[in-house]
Amino acid sequence: MVLKPALSWQAATDPDGDAVTYSLYLDKNAQPTTLIKAGITATGFTLVTALTHNTIYYWKVVATDAKGAKTESNVFKFTTETAANPNQPPKAFVLTAPTNNATSIALNPTLSWQAATDPDGDAITYQLYLDKNTSPTTLVKDGIAATSHLLTTALTNNTVYYWKIVVTDTKGAKTESSVFKFTTLATAPATVSLPVKTIYKNASGTVIKTSTITYDGQKRLSKTVVINNQNANLSVTSTFSYANGKITQVVDWNDPAKPQEKFVFFYDGNGMKNEEWYSGGTLYYTYEWFYRPDGGKERRIKNTSGNLVTTDYYRFSTTGNIERVVIDNVSGEDIEYTFSNYDNKLRAISGSVLNNVLPVLLLGFNGTNLPAPNNPLSYTEKSLTTGNMIASQTLEHTYNNKNQVTLMKLKDSDSGALIETRTSEYQEF
Repeated sequence: MVLKPALSWQAATDPDGDAVTYSLYLDKNAQPTTLIKAGITATGFTLVTALTHNTIYYWKVVATDAKGAKTESNVFKFTTETAANPNQPPKAFVLTAPTNNATSIALNPTLSWQAATDPDGDAITYQLYLDKNTSPTTLVKDGIAATSHLLTTALTNNTVYYWKIVVTDTKGAKTESSVFKFTTLATAPATVSLPVKTIYKNASGTVIKTSTITYDGQKRLSKTVVINNQNANLSVTSTFSYANGKITQVVDWNDPAKPQEKFVFFYDGNGMKNEEWYSGGTLYYTYEWFYRPDGGKERRIKNTSGNLVTTDYYRFSTTGNIERVVIDNVSGEDIEYTFSNYDNKLRAISGSVLNNVLPVLLLGFNGTNLPAPNNPLSYTEKSLTTGNMIASQTLEHTYNNKNQVTLMKLKDSDSGALIETRTSEYQEF
């Protein structure tokens, strides 16, 4: 039955010939008592107010003559129609990280979950609940649009926490995930020394560039700011965010003519998987990683038409250091880089020549499978197209008592002339 039905009945006759009017009663009771309309002179009435979907209603009509005598009809019932498009809640989804029953979790973990889908196509948001109860009720964050959330307030050491996600669509329908639990680190993590500033100087001692670095609660790169003293338009700020199996780098140039860039790096249990590069919000290139039987890696770069543009070949030593890189351009010059005579100290995060061939945040990051533990003392860059040597340098390092590079001198391999110095400052976190 429709939600505003037309109800009708047989005309009543009065033995005395009196005029007759009708009163309509309707509600959800088997003996309806709710007066919908009185003084009806016709033998039918269409409801003005819509009834409720998929509901049983009872109704009757009372005929009254001019002298007040009444006669009731039988009680009829009907069921209203089911909603044509009832709102459906979002579909079930699963939590992904930390895995259930995980241990030794950092005090500022990133919690991740599978994206939920809504059968009606409604927009959805997430609520994160987390506390020490097996059925958590403490709302940590509401209105989350992403599928992960970094806890900015540190948890307690050696403590079991329970968490869940509730997804809600725009009509208020909700779906809850299962509850996962994890245990935080048994003791507070040791402090770690990380570079916060690197100053680049030319052979004359003039500062040509300064790079500053900040970190998030998990001691991962959060932001780098590079000030170029020779060309302000080349100054640049990069911000980094992390999700399960994904790192995003957003690059903002000081040059107003240069659009914002975005790099998205994906990795899985094997290490690097693929990448995406956007400029001005438009995807331009995709990168695919392949693992060779000889232990090398390939990084194939394609445009959005699927055409191969460049293939990068990487060869590594048994200790994970990069030895040789070949940039094979489909159209353009092919370049070879070599890195040799590695030391046994900690690789310089900031200012390393290794950053010429791979983004710094990928090197040594847990999950990318690119350890690069040490520092090369020799470096060459050569055109394979012309055979010309572009650069051949030796690198001299000064280290602190933690085996970290505090000073790097780049010199010409042939003449020994100083080319550039890079001085790094460190801070305990």
